[in-house]
This record gives sequence, structure tokens and C-alpha cells, in this order.
Amino acid sequence: MSVIPKSKTFKVILLILAVLPVPTVVKAADVSKDFLASYEVYKASPTDAAAQLVFLNGFPRTKYSFKALFEPDDFSALYYGSNEYISPLAVLAEKHPSDVENIVLPIVLGGAPNCCDGWASLHKAAMLLYQNNGRMLGNTLKKLTQEQQSLLAHYLTDVENPDYRTRYCKGYISLMKQQRQKELADLFKKVCRSPFLH
Repeated sequence: MSVIPKSKTFKVILLILAVLPVPTVVKAADVSKDFLASYEVYKASPTDAAAQLVFLNGFPRTKYSFKALFEPDDFSALYYGSNEYISPLAVLAEKHPSDVENIVLPIVLGGAPNCCDGWASLHKAAMLLYQNNGRMLGNTLKKLTQEQQSLLAHYLTDVENPDYRTRYCKGYISLMKQQRQKELADLFKKVCRSPFLH
């Protein structure tokens, strides 16, 4: 066992702290300028594949940046009209499923709620993405930890919302059965029996 000299210990600790992910407060101004520029490119040519990719590449990719831009506590930034900015994800999920998943999945796994304004628009995009791509959903779930699987399944089935719970639960269970993914169908069954995240 080697002993690190005290002078190096401090440097090692600083290095470790520097690489650890730390939740930070993201300001809307830090995110909105670039996003708005990418949105304007998309809005000018919504059917152009290059413009679509500019929009997708400019979209926030963390819960914190998404919240700062579309769901700030002070109702600033792009809170009003957030659906206009987020709804293209649902449209683009068909043509660019991997790109949309690379946006939606980190935000969802970061703990995104599926209620309220911008969050609801994101939920719709996630729903359309995975309902139309059962194989992608199955492959994604297999790569996640059990905790992440449960989080994603809770999010997609919207189990806290009794108006949609039964329909979404049945839909995802059926989708996993169609993909011959019994374990994943069982995951959705388990999630659908309990309305609360643990």
C-alpha cells in the first residue's frame, strides 16, 4: 500500500472534486441565447433535415438547463409559450429518434416531473418517441440500472395521473410483450401497481 504525501493528497482531492458531477443552478441566460438561435433556424425551415439537427443540437440536455429555460421558478425565460419551443421534439421523434432520445432520456433520468406546462410537452415527446419505437425502448431499458428503469417506466406511464394511468400502462406492457421482452413487461406491470416513486 503506497502512501500519498500530504502535498499530493490535497491535489488528488481537488482533482476528484473537479470531476464529480455537482448539481448547479443554471441560469436561463446561459442557455436561452444558443437555444433561441437554433430554434429560429428550425422555425425558418422545419422540413429541412439540417435545420432539424441544428434545433436538436441546441436543445437543453439536462434537467437543470431545461428547468432554467422552460420552467423557471420566477416564470421568466421561455416559460410562457414553452410548448411552442418543446413540441417540435414530438414531431422530430419519428425522423430523428436517437437524437430525441439523447435529449429526453438524460432529462427524465435527472428527475423530470411529467406535469405542468413545459414538463408536459417533454412528456409527450418521450411518449411518442417510445410508443413508436418499442425496440429502442427495450434496448434503452436493458442498458439502465434497475432504479433508472423504474424511473423511466414511472415517467412514461404517468402513474400519478389516474386519467391516463390505465391506458399508458396497458400500452407499454403490450409494447414490451410485442418485443418479446417479458422482464420489461413485468417491470411496467410492477410500476403500474404502485403510483408513487420509491
